[in-house]
Amino acid sequence: YRQELKKIRDVQTRLGSKSTLRAWRTTAGGTDSGQVLVGLEYPDQASWAVDSTKAQADAEWMKIQAGLADVRTVVSNAIWRDVSPVASKGAGGGTLLLTGIAVKPGKRDEYLKRVSAANAINDRLGMKNRIRVWQAEIAGQATGSMAVGVEYADLASYVGDQEKLAADAEWQKLLASLDEVRTVTGRWLYQEIAP
Repeated sequence: YRQELKKIRDVQTRLGSKSTLRAWRTTAGGTDSGQVLVGLEYPDQASWAVDSTKAQADAEWMKIQAGLADVRTVVSNAIWRDVSPVASKGAGGGTLLLTGIAVKPGKRDEYLKRVSAANAINDRLGMKNRIRVWQAEIAGQATGSMAVGVEYADLASYVGDQEKLAADAEWQKLLASLDEVRTVTGRWLYQEIAP
């Protein structure tokens, strides 16, 4: 599968894609452990539309896509839009903590305010990560749901930051208040794998 991902990345480069291809294996996630999450991140929707058109017209791309059925099973496929209240601090890392959430009706803006408050706490504690929020735009029954992601340089950074947060009273108060505006639908810890 990694070989096929390398081929996809090579075709993207040849086609002048503005996307970034990344893949993570689920380290902890219950029955999802061991599954691979593949993401193509675009700077905007226009770039996605241009790349999609080019890819659909490219014979090598179509051949790779047709052959993927022999090496993997798609569990889900969705288009997500970054709705983070604050831009990412740049390059992520090799460990991704992803939490699926359902925001309670009428609470989206309040939820995003609380994410901003969480980022401020991270800054105060000297943490280098940035909390990002994606909303599913095309995802079948999951359309409208959100995923919250935090990338860490590595697993040791994740553990160190979790220890800082566990010892911080302001974080604990904010964390407890999140149940007022959202329900957690799943939580996964991923390690990036190189395509």
